[in-house]
Amino acid sequence: MSQAPNHISIWTIFERPTDYPNHFVVCESRVEGEKVVVSPVCQLADSLEAARALIPFGLARLDGRGDPEAIHAVESWI
Repeated sequence: MSQAPNHISIWTIFERPTDYPNHFVVCESRVEGEKVVVSPVCQLADSLEAARALIPFGLARLDGRGDPEAIHAVESWI
């Protein structure tokens, strides 16, 4: 019997953040218990559609923009 994962992955698409002003950026965050670990590896895309294509298959888009402090975040997927 396989063991259930000990984390939840949330993928976020950012639109033209300050460090990549010409791209959409896709990053994974993992919720592990009470802490959130943001992946140091992000992927770049030229459009929102291309960024969505980088999201792993089978995830669902969350409604709303999430964290109001993340002003460049356009979508999150879980």
